[in-house]
Amino acid sequence: MRKILAVCLLALGLGACAPAKQPQLIEPAQPEQTYPGPEEPCDKVYAIAPGSFIMELTPDPEYEVVLEPSVAEFRIFCTPEAARAYINKGMASGALQKGDWRIYQVQGSYSEIGKAKAPGEYILAKQTTLVDWVREEPQTSSKGRRASKAKP
Repeated sequence: MRKILAVCLLALGLGACAPAKQPQLIEPAQPEQTYPGPEEPCDKVYAIAPGSFIMELTPDPEYEVVLEPSVAEFRIFCTPEAARAYINKGMASGALQKGDWRIYQVQGSYSEIGKAKAPGEYILAKQTTLVDWVREEPQTSSKGRRASKAKP
C-alpha cells in the first residue's frame, strides 16, 4: 500500500513541477455579416431544384412537400423569370449541373422565410412548403430555337 501511495505522490509531484500551460485565448465569434434583402417587394418566393426533386405536386392537403434549409441550401428568387435566368446562367457557366431544373413557388414572403447570403443572393432561412411548380411554356426565339418563358 505504501508503494502505491509513494507512486501516486511522485506522480502528483511530477505533475506539479511540469511547466504551466499557457491558457489558450479563444477568439470571440465574429458576428455573421448581414446583407440587405431585395429592393423590390417580394411577396411571392420561388426556389429552384432539379426536376426529379418533385415528380408531381398533388392537390391533396394531407400531402406537403417541405424544403428544409438545414438539409440543403435553397436559392430563392422574387420572380420566376429571375430564377430561370439564374438557372440558364448557372448551366452555361458550369456552376449548375446541366439538366432538368424546375422552379417552385414556396409558401411565405421573403421577409418571412428568406435571408441574404451575399448582395443579391438570397437563400431559404426557414422551413417552408411548396405551393406549386411554375409551368413554363416553350417559345420560339428570334433565331428559330425554342426558348422557355416562365409563367407564375
